[in-house]
Amino acid sequence: MTPQLRTSSTSRKNKSIDRAGNNNNNNNNNNNNNRNDKSPNGKKKSRRNFKNGRTNGSYGHKKNNNSIGLSKSIRQRSISKGRNPIISLNMNLDSLAKSSAQSAGAARRAEQLLFRVEKLYADGYYAQPPDVVSYNVVINCWSKSGDKKCAQHAERLLQRMEELYGNGNEAVKPNTITYNSVLSAWARSPSKDASLRALELLHLMQASSSSGDRDAAPNVRTYNLVIDVLVRCRDVARAEGLFRDMIGRSDDDNDDDAAGAERVTPNEYTYNALLKAYARDKTGGSARKAKELYDDMKRRDVVPDAYTYTNLVTAVANGDSPGAAFDAVTILQRLLRAPSSPANTTTKRAKVVTPNKYIFTAVINAFARRGDAAAARDIVSLMERRSVTHADPSLRPDCVCYTALLNAYARSPDKDGGERAEALLRLMSEE
Repeated sequence: MTPQLRTSSTSRKNKSIDRAGNNNNNNNNNNNNNRNDKSPNGKKKSRRNFKNGRTNGSYGHKKNNNSIGLSKSIRQRSISKGRNPIISLNMNLDSLAKSSAQSAGAARRAEQLLFRVEKLYADGYYAQPPDVVSYNVVINCWSKSGDKKCAQHAERLLQRMEELYGNGNEAVKPNTITYNSVLSAWARSPSKDASLRALELLHLMQASSSSGDRDAAPNVRTYNLVIDVLVRCRDVARAEGLFRDMIGRSDDDNDDDAAGAERVTPNEYTYNALLKAYARDKTGGSARKAKELYDDMKRRDVVPDAYTYTNLVTAVANGDSPGAAFDAVTILQRLLRAPSSPANTTTKRAKVVTPNKYIFTAVINAFARRGDAAAARDIVSLMERRSVTHADPSLRPDCVCYTALLNAYARSPDKDGGERAEALLRLMSEE
């Protein structure tokens, strides 16, 4: 026997019948007309499902190929209540950008979310479109995604922003953060065109700043990113030229010159990027350049960190001068004698830098290239002692350190070099 509809309490039965597949057109109309009825938990279904983002037929979604199909009443209600979905959008995008499992998949989800809100705005559902922050976060997602084409994806979004801004959308005008995020993607890109495109973006930002538009003016991070791209592409000469340009802007008495060139002061990241280039270069002259750069760093009161000393020692140790090993071990000894507290140093911003495994290994390699097995063995012994006395297991010699010592034995003129090498190999196999 078919139950008759008497009260609203029976509507729940009808809904269960609908879910079982026995609904008809009249029941659908009743459900749409009564969707503001309260469920047993006392909350309005329409508000709850609106927040959850549901857009099925029972909540006013009319499917078609040209529109998301949200009913005019829902659109008007959202706009009249002053909802600003862009804040929520940016929070969700930022959560994806900071995800520990960040990948190309996370970047794609962020981009899809961005474009969906753009479509909602175009369809009249939202009163505000995604803004520059929304795009910057998605570009940053691509930059850190690890995708081989992360830079191309970042460039695509930048071009979209420029097109939207050109069509009158002031909210998505690219700014310094936008360009820096794209440059960060190029710094991680394996593309051979990375250095060329990085320089083009820098020149574009400089031209914009010179014309009076400071929203996208290059800052120290901009220059650091471009230098990093150039170093990765082995274009050290251009990296040095860009560094000299920064020094020129830093030494300028005025904060901004008449041409719009803003004052940009190199920091430790700038120096470290160039020192890394010198550490990789094993040709003559890099050791000298590294020491000169380090001296300039101290003269400008830029505080060195562990990366600074690691690259400096590596560059000096790779030098072709007879005293390269002595210079490298001198820097190591200076670090070993350094004060244990920043308060004892000459500058309040000084950092406590203790020698790490990479610095020790660079010194071992310096002695190995000269066949000084005794000195190389002393450095390895020092690492072993400090790993115990300083309770620092990271200083315990590893395969790379022992391999450098084996190289020293191979080049050593000592008669017992072969026996020591065999003993070291047995030790390595036991570990």
